[in-house]
Amino acid sequence: MNSILVSIIVPVYNVEPYLHQCVDSVINQTYQNLEIILVNDGSTDSSGKICDEYAASDKRVSVVHKTNEGLPAARNTGLNHSTGKYIYFLDSDDWIREDAINLLVSLAERTSSDVILFDAVVVDEIGNPIEVTHNYTRRKEYTTLLGKEMYVQMFNNKDYYSSVCLLFIKAELLSKEKIQFEPDIIVHEDELFTFLLLQKMNTATHTKEKLFFRRIRSQSIMTTPVTLAKIEGYYKVMQEIYNYYINETDYSLRDIYLKHTCLFYDQILDYLSLITDDDLNKVQDLRSQVSQFYSKANFFKYDINSKCDGFDYIIYYGAGRRCMFVLENIKILPNEIWDQRADEVCEAQGIKVVKPDFPSLKDRHSLIMVVCVDDIELFKQVKTNCAEQRFTDVYNWRDYYIIYALDKNSRISNGKYVE
Repeated sequence: MNSILVSIIVPVYNVEPYLHQCVDSVINQTYQNLEIILVNDGSTDSSGKICDEYAASDKRVSVVHKTNEGLPAARNTGLNHSTGKYIYFLDSDDWIREDAINLLVSLAERTSSDVILFDAVVVDEIGNPIEVTHNYTRRKEYTTLLGKEMYVQMFNNKDYYSSVCLLFIKAELLSKEKIQFEPDIIVHEDELFTFLLLQKMNTATHTKEKLFFRRIRSQSIMTTPVTLAKIEGYYKVMQEIYNYYINETDYSLRDIYLKHTCLFYDQILDYLSLITDDDLNKVQDLRSQVSQFYSKANFFKYDINSKCDGFDYIIYYGAGRRCMFVLENIKILPNEIWDQRADEVCEAQGIKVVKPDFPSLKDRHSLIMVVCVDDIELFKQVKTNCAEQRFTDVYNWRDYYIIYALDKNSRISNGKYVE
């Protein structure tokens, strides 16, 4: 097994305080047949010098010095210089367990897998383990699966993590399918790379071994403030995944692709509300593009279904035009409809219309309210009334005056997309 060469690619940019721990964790692997490629992406601190020192002391280490073009281009540069049977990408402020490569090579060879997926430990800036929401530890172990099944199962179980540092990849797969990092996606480049990889692979194996240590630091790419480049990256990934949805004929897989696309859409909306870029014209242009994409993609059916599925009781507020649109196009039947004009409109499409009774909500469980009104002032008032009751999660929804108001004891479950 030690005759198998493994290429470890480490993009480096201004990580002087962390670089030794990273590279040492690679050099000191129990598996020694390594090709260690350090790509210095125009560092302005001593990182480049440190890389050269490693190359001078260990013949397995090579250094590529280049002008700064960002992480995707640096990873592609390393990939183009690699000759190993397997590829592993490691970020230069993180590190791996001493037996990581030995375990991964053994598992890949034994299972004939194109990709090995594994878990991680998240640490703070000085290396102490911490608990975070996105903790890189999957709930289940998936052993060996064929084709896209790994992607489907992990996504359905909310175990899908896109970090390329959690992947051990057969180089032949990357060259055969021409998979590289998209240079134009400066932030979140892993999202598209990992998605494409899991669509193209023949077999994959997952182990719950925590082989990677992910450092959360204040100045990393992933923790810096929201920028236009970050949102544009998400937008491009969303478009690519949506293309898979459009071209897929298997209904169950189409459903997964659409859910994945909608997750990016929701994240983009959140980012747009937080963006600090000064170029307001570019931000507004991106908002317009995203809005047009939403209309073209017809996410509406999936959105309403996914939010309402799993609740025991559904209330629509408003028996007017917007309510009729939802009822006619989505076919989700609420338990009741609230409207101040209940005396005039006793029912809508067979659903009983009653006057609003917000105090009664305190005794309800597993409840969701969808508010469908044209009047923005009424919309605001309903939102306030919801917030004053037991609703701890109140969401503004798209360009419509619609909110999802969730009971605090409820949760959104996976929905079903209706063609």
